[in-house]
Amino acid sequence: MRGRHNRTLNTMKTKNLPAVIPQRRKASLAARPTAPTVADPITPAGMADLTPAEQAELQALLAPLSPRRQAFVRHFITTSKASEAARRSGYAVGNVKATAWRISSHPSVKKALEGFRQLIARRAVYSFEDASRDFAEAAQFARDTGNATALARSFELRAKHHGFLSDKLDVRHQGDVAIFLPDRMGGDNG
Repeated sequence: MRGRHNRTLNTMKTKNLPAVIPQRRKASLAARPTAPTVADPITPAGMADLTPAEQAELQALLAPLSPRRQAFVRHFITTSKASEAARRSGYAVGNVKATAWRISSHPSVKKALEGFRQLIARRAVYSFEDASRDFAEAAQFARDTGNATALARSFELRAKHHGFLSDKLDVRHQGDVAIFLPDRMGGDNG
């Protein structure tokens, strides 16, 4: 009798099992975001004002990738987290770290990420001429608005930028320097 009861329970478990699996699968598929299209407007921070040449360069970097991998690259540049980029790009969330590693290890994805990094690095360069131009624009704005304090401050910053002023005390000594330290142990210095 006891064995028969166990068989009945086992049969009941297997009868309910197929009905449960499709429901779970449907729920996980419904929770998964759809893959973005190629025209997905994900723009990394600081990249909104791209020149047409830079936009063409980015399109060339992303062209060999599938739409989902393109979204992964864009999200990775935006978030700097591979697992978050994979999740936002519509990849399965079951083992997102392994998926993110696999995607980011793909040669075409690596190439696209490196291209994005190089573009960001080129855009981040702030030259001496750029700073001088910005100081001149600030001075002109101060003149136009009649703000004497801002004008004086822009001149001060411009002078510091060109090396005429310094916030630090620059102490330079020429010749020999002798330093005598007292003997703290009470002995002779000689």
